[in-house]
Parts: sequence; C-alpha cells; structure tokens
Amino acid sequence: MTDDLQTLVARLRAGEEDAWQLYMRRYGRIASIVAHRFHLGEEEAQELFQITFLGAYRSIDRLRDPEKLGTWTYGIAYRSAISFTRKKKQEISAEEIGEGSYFDRLPDDAPSPDDELERLDTARRLRQTVARMAAPCRPLLEALYLTEPEPSYQEVSRRLDMPIGSIGPTRGRCLEKLREMLGKVSGDAPIGTTSVTGRTRNPGRRMKGGNKR
Repeated sequence: MTDDLQTLVARLRAGEEDAWQLYMRRYGRIASIVAHRFHLGEEEAQELFQITFLGAYRSIDRLRDPEKLGTWTYGIAYRSAISFTRKKKQEISAEEIGEGSYFDRLPDDAPSPDDELERLDTARRLRQTVARMAAPCRPLLEALYLTEPEPSYQEVSRRLDMPIGSIGPTRGRCLEKLREMLGKVSGDAPIGTTSVTGRTRNPGRRMKGGNKR
C-alpha cells in the first residue's frame, strides 16, 4: 500500500488525468464528510468538493509524505469549508465575528481537525493491515466489519462456509493478530473503538455460537 500511494502521488504530480480521477474516487468521501460536519446543502457540498480537489491539484507538489495523502486531503477540505462558510456569511458584521458569534454557528458536533485527521489515519492503517492478512482472518474481519449492512453470524457462516461456533474464537485470534501487526502494546482492540468505516462497533457484543442480536 505504501508503494501504491507513492506511485499515485507521483502520477498526481505528473498531472496524469486518470490518476486524478482515481484520487477523487478514493478520497472524494472526505469532502462529503466535511460537508456533513458543516451542515452544507447538496449544492454547497458539490462546490466544496470542487474547491477541495482544486486546492489539492494546486498544492500536490507540497505533500511531503505520500502516506498522509488522506489526512492531507482532509486538511484541505476542512480549511476550505471554513473559508467557504465565511464567504457565505458575509452579511455578518466584523463586530459579530470578533465576538465569536460566527464560530458559534459552526457545527457543534464537528471534531477538531487533529482528531478527525487521526481518525482517518487510523482507519487507513486498519484497512491496509486487514488487506495484508491471510485467510481466515482477512475474509472474516472484512465480513464482520467492512460489510454493509452489518451481517449476522448466520450470514457470515453461510458466506464463508464457517461453523457459527468457530466465528467468535477465530475473530478473537484474528483481532489479536491485528493488534500485533499494528504494533499495539496495550490491550485496546483496534476494531471496536473506531471501525475501518468510521462507525463505532463493539465486537464483544457478538456472542459465541451465533447468539448475536
């Protein structure tokens, strides 16, 4: 995945059109996430998308670490959203802005840029690590945590041809292996706190033997 990102960034810097199309497909959701955080309408979200990737096009040569492509993109989208929202609020007086009323109108549930960048980087590392895992771990973790809608144990058993009673123990071993691969030294489960899709999931609620839900 490191080589893949380095190659993609090199192609982006070279101005290859198909590379930019791939980049926008892969990372377009980041602009959508930021638009949602700022409660932008559909047309405004589309405008933010265009502003974000125009900014990326203009500044790709300043990206030092290709591994940070996703978090770098989020930073551009977040700053663009603030600038975009300011322009939409030009009727607000300088006095109001100085008192902070403008910023009070920003979404209350928006995480700090550092928190969101860390979440995106964690999700990226999880996806990359799971993709490197061999069977049965990779297909099992992908089925449990990367499938929408979230499947039942019965569905996972049927899809992977795996006995229901072995899903829980196998999942536990795979999560431990995932922790080791991520270089975790604590007992925190990397999946279940923040999933690779950005949702909060708790693998522990899935009972052995298929007594899920």
